[in-house]
Amino acid sequence: MSDIELDVDRDESVRVVREALESGRGIVVSGPPGSGRSHLVRTAVAGLTEPARRRIRVHDHDRPRDAAARRRAAEAVARGQVVPVVIESTSAPLDGWLRRLVDENGLARVRLAPWGREAMLRLSHRFLGGPLDPQIVPALIPARDGGDLVVLREALHDLQAVGSLVDRDGQWRLEAPIPPIESLRRLIFSRMGFEDPVDPVETVIDVVALAPELGTDRIRIVLEQILGIDPLPTIEMLAERGLLDIVDHPDGAVSRIHDPVSELMLVRSMARLRRRRLSNAIVADLTTRSPDDATDAELVCLARLALPLGWELDGTTLARAAETALRASRTRLAEHLATAALMKGAPVEATFVLAVAESQSGRSAVALKRLEELDPSQLLPPHDRTLRELVRLLRARRDDPTSQWNVPSLAAQERDGVEAAPADDAELAALSRPDPPIGAGVWADEAIVLRGERMGFDAAVMAMKGHTRAAVDLLVEAEGMLRDAGADTFRVRWGRIYTRMWDQSFDRTLLELEFLGDEAASLGRSDQEALCRWCTGLGLQHSGRVSEAIPVLRSALAALEQQGFAEPALLAHVSLAKALALAGHHAAATDVLAPVLEAGGGPLVAGWLDDAQGWMQLSAGEPEAAARSFIDAAAVHAGYGYPLFQMIALSGAARAGAAAQVIDQVDELAGLVEGECIALLVRQARALARRETGATEGLVAEFEAIADTAVRLGMRGHAAQSYAIAAELHTAVGDARAAAAVTRLGAEQTALCGSEWFGTRHDATRELSDRELEIAELAVLGLSNREIADHLVISVRTVETHLLRVFRKTGIRQRADLRRAIGGSARPAPGPLHDAPPRIATPARREPPATGRP
Repeated sequence: MSDIELDVDRDESVRVVREALESGRGIVVSGPPGSGRSHLVRTAVAGLTEPARRRIRVHDHDRPRDAAARRRAAEAVARGQVVPVVIESTSAPLDGWLRRLVDENGLARVRLAPWGREAMLRLSHRFLGGPLDPQIVPALIPARDGGDLVVLREALHDLQAVGSLVDRDGQWRLEAPIPPIESLRRLIFSRMGFEDPVDPVETVIDVVALAPELGTDRIRIVLEQILGIDPLPTIEMLAERGLLDIVDHPDGAVSRIHDPVSELMLVRSMARLRRRRLSNAIVADLTTRSPDDATDAELVCLARLALPLGWELDGTTLARAAETALRASRTRLAEHLATAALMKGAPVEATFVLAVAESQSGRSAVALKRLEELDPSQLLPPHDRTLRELVRLLRARRDDPTSQWNVPSLAAQERDGVEAAPADDAELAALSRPDPPIGAGVWADEAIVLRGERMGFDAAVMAMKGHTRAAVDLLVEAEGMLRDAGADTFRVRWGRIYTRMWDQSFDRTLLELEFLGDEAASLGRSDQEALCRWCTGLGLQHSGRVSEAIPVLRSALAALEQQGFAEPALLAHVSLAKALALAGHHAAATDVLAPVLEAGGGPLVAGWLDDAQGWMQLSAGEPEAAARSFIDAAAVHAGYGYPLFQMIALSGAARAGAAAQVIDQVDELAGLVEGECIALLVRQARALARRETGATEGLVAEFEAIADTAVRLGMRGHAAQSYAIAAELHTAVGDARAAAAVTRLGAEQTALCGSEWFGTRHDATRELSDRELEIAELAVLGLSNREIADHLVISVRTVETHLLRVFRKTGIRQRADLRRAIGGSARPAPGPLHDAPPRIATPARREPPATGRP
């Protein structure tokens, strides 16, 4: 087995380790501290058989053994008496006897990749038993990948214990400032290998954590003034031990704490007086230089540390620091610094920077109001030209109704502005954690950002017109342009997933949305996370998985309303009402739809509303009314020029029994609307129209093929309905076995949907006689034909005859499928069977060939 790099979900790692140990081969589990090495080993060993488990011996490199114990362990491995498991830290590779043990015995090696920030966020939810408030994520979850899980877990638990982290309405929120926590600080240094840290080690680590923006040379100067000695040997020692990273940077090397969780928590756990003393020393050194001589990163560090301490900084310095933060895509920090700059009488450039940051944070209407008050002649080049372009693009967005459906309302944008003064230096430190370091990024030209976003909106309109492939190409171009500009690419990536929803498997779409939503959550972007969760609910609802869609849409609806996304919130109401109705909750669906009927909405809402009412009527047993609503929805979408949604509505009409009425429109749109899932809607509508007109030749095979394709595309509702229709057609020609087989397939899809409307659940027991069911249940319990015959006092031939009938009626061909065929009807065997000799309770025997006797 070669070395294996494992994903953060660790499922594959557990399997690999377990298989190696079961085969008697030892293994090395390698990873950074806190990466879950020990937990992985415990999980893998717990799943072994008892004999294999007794042979396992775990050797943790972090817990050395004495010479006698090492000798005994090596001899036991050499004799094959034990299977070794070695836990290795990547920060301290194996040496000595463990190195020889690994080399001489050919141990396999599993390397654990660092946890990604999305995984860290999910783990924090697990530690707390619920999600973090997105607003506090940057304060507790590092922006860099990796981190010590032990430190993260203890930090969260400590914050719970002191009452800072409180559960409010199912989310964990910071209800009080985070106090210094000495026990957490001791844990961090202990994990670094310092049980009782003393200077200069403690001060070097603290200063690097407080000022991650500063170059190594500047850090050295600051530390020399604080310590009175040259700190370079300590810095080099910490770097050699893997505790500090020295990162190359255009302005010189930058030092940072290697573990991002420890870096974040060191500032939080530091005593306030110590933090103020060290911060004052850093600021005092930085103020000895003229702002003109300081690097951009030094100015950001100066502004960030000086403001909470009350140091006087002029508006020009703060404005330059704000612009630097904006160039590094630290938009929230840029807003804080620009706001402070304006309070200090900063030049007009600070207003420009603040407006740009607001626009990049999603508050374009607020940014436009601010920019319209500026005179371009007051700005220095190139800001003057950029201002004119920004105003033009923002006005175009404001005046285009198709651009408004997924942006917050003006009231919400004004509400979500930053505070004039940040809470403390720890809060600003969390906002500035640089990866890459501040100053290494490129200027995120706001005109380019807006052009990229405009391309995203144009692509959304193209998609609604059915031009999926061209829309995706445009979004890929926009993403590349934004990435090159150093700007946030969320909008176009989200747009690409949304655009491809009907041109790829829904399962893939949902997975992509999950990853993007987790990324947004890990960055504390609750607005972006809300859009992802809403689209996830929408995808679940479109695919027919309504029971799963309901809780997702409820949560997304609350988040959208909180973030001020007015029109997406109305659309979420509509989607939730549809899902509730299909799940049989008609009264709840009516209540959810009421706000939409009262508020109205933009171009999309009216058509979606008619479509939802169609599904509510269809699930209530009113197919004629439903068909009319679907046709009305299609007309509304056609009027606004949205063929994609027109096609979806016409598909609903066809499924409601009006396929022959709408098939001409479907055929006309088939050449205009692209997408693999759309092609399936067209194919299903055509098959439904043929059925309505009596053209049934070859139709059963067509519905089965449609259903099989729908399963592949994750369209569970369409699959369930098509299987149900195929079963009806089989029954009509007397093919009971085929009918039972496809009915069972349909039942599986219906179960995934959580809605009986899409297809009828197959209850095989209804078609079986009492004796047939009794024999089938005994067979499911693992009894042989002879054992069943002895138990029921009948002949083996009679048992075989009854089982053949069961196979025919349920559509199965082998004994192994019995449990699935009669599933929920299987019950404990009656009477004496429970008291029968042990031979009757033996495991199921080897099944006969598929074409053999039952």
